[in-house]
Amino acid sequence: LQYHSDFSAEKAEVFDITADMTRQYKGMQEELMRKISSLEATINTQRDELELSRLAHEETKKAKDQVIALKDAEIAEQKQKMEEMAIEFGEMLKETLDKMGERIEVTSNTWENETGAPIMN
Repeated sequence: LQYHSDFSAEKAEVFDITADMTRQYKGMQEELMRKISSLEATINTQRDELELSRLAHEETKKAKDQVIALKDAEIAEQKQKMEEMAIEFGEMLKETLDKMGERIEVTSNTWENETGAPIMN
């Protein structure tokens, strides 16, 4: 009879301990699931932010490339204008040189006709 009551007491104590351990296990499992859920939400948020950052980076890169292309086109246009101006200036200098040569020749001829002496020997 004593053994029977000791056995029943031991059985009740083991049951209480098992119930307590099961409750602790379930609590820890629920806490772990909450943490997993929270971390998954954080991962999803950061993935979204990363994707937005990538898109913003791509847009910035495209805008930069467009600006560079426009500036390159502008530089090419300015180089072409400078080339045209250099050619025009060269033609103007040649015309001026030709006119000065003509005037020197006319002056020389006039001098020779008036004085009979050549300007240069």
